[in-house]
Amino acid sequence: MSDTEGEFCGVGSVRIDDETVELHVDKAIDDLADKLSAHPLPALMHCDVPMATDGLRAIAEAPSDANPLMSDALLSEARSIMGLGGWIVCTLRADAFFAFTALATQLGKNFTRKVWHAVLRWAHYLATTKNIRMTYRRPKAGAQWMYFVDSSLLNAPGSGSYGGFGMCYEGSGLMDWRCFTPRRLGDSSATAELIMATAASKAALGHRMLFDELRQAQVGGTPLCIDALAVKNGAEMEKVSREMKYMAARYDMLRQAETAGAIKLTKVHTSVNIADIFTKPLGGEDFRRLRAMVMGLTAWTLTAT
Repeated sequence: MSDTEGEFCGVGSVRIDDETVELHVDKAIDDLADKLSAHPLPALMHCDVPMATDGLRAIAEAPSDANPLMSDALLSEARSIMGLGGWIVCTLRADAFFAFTALATQLGKNFTRKVWHAVLRWAHYLATTKNIRMTYRRPKAGAQWMYFVDSSLLNAPGSGSYGGFGMCYEGSGLMDWRCFTPRRLGDSSATAELIMATAASKAALGHRMLFDELRQAQVGGTPLCIDALAVKNGAEMEKVSREMKYMAARYDMLRQAETAGAIKLTKVHTSVNIADIFTKPLGGEDFRRLRAMVMGLTAWTLTAT
């Protein structure tokens, strides 16, 4: 974009310099703040992070006298807040996407007081961090866009595992991100990581075809960055153990994609695996560090191992 400032379909842009552009959804966040004016944060609750570190346990807690089910009227209000906030996090605020995914699973089946309070924490977080904008920087000559993949084992309600992936250039904000809990998941970290890796590889193949049609084909395989060796080692082996036999097709999918030069499984240091922000509620310095990376607030550098 040549203009210093602009707006398109609710997304505003501000050009900082020839190398940097910020995108924002300030109007939508202002609308969310208006909705929240009637729903202040509960006493002693803070919104410095989208979800408390014990938030998954809290929102999955069964109804009780201390944690009653809330009214249908309040449920309707929560859905309205989640709808607007969901558009915000799906459009630009990747830092709050995990909490949205987790909360969305509870609204229709377990709308308790703790779920309502968690919705308020998440929404107030978005409203009070309006100044945090997705920042994109011009990639260096020859730079490749890449995917980061991660999963946490059995941390979702019902013994599921949250995981996700994000696409970006080194040092810039995310261009694509996902966070979900697969319906069918194994009971080991290797299988959880493998399922997320295959999901990310499918997304990477789709983007490769898109960029190719735009005559911006990526040279070489798209780096698929992981911080655990189980998936990389499994894809390099032609045989799998008896316990992992039912995952053989997924390993073969990665193996074929890598052999064809479409992806490149890459081990990275866990401190720069930005997909960790899509696997669990984080707090403190861990959250701030990964938020800065997924939003492109700092010109970070990839550390391969």
